[in-house]
Amino acid sequence: MGYRYRFGIAGEAKFERFNGGGGAETVSLEARWALADWNKIPLNPTLFAEYKFGVALFDTKKHRHASWSGRRGRRRRWPAQGSRCLRISLLLAQDFGERVEWAMNWFFEKENTGDRGASGAFPRAP
Repeated sequence: MGYRYRFGIAGEAKFERFNGGGGAETVSLEARWALADWNKIPLNPTLFAEYKFGVALFDTKKHRHASWSGRRGRRRRWPAQGSRCLRISLLLAQDFGERVEWAMNWFFEKENTGDRGASGAFPRAP
């Protein structure tokens, strides 16, 4: 959803189906802010932040995904045990004439749970 002053927010959920049951696997919350209107400054920089967290359900005894309806129709839910991750990006894009566009996404990502790894990159389109 876009708001005033070139600010936008978004949410995303990934669902899974496992052994006849299912539910949400991950949820992502995103925010982005463009520093200026399009083509007002070179490369049209935009700051982007995303927080992703796992909400998968687990069976506590077997450490595997639990179905929504266990034996005899009982629900087996366990608190979320997924990973959590924060990603901060700098998005750059530019029009060159009417038919050529260029874009780049530089990001830094940090896991807040698990191995607490960090990564960064500047991927490019093929």
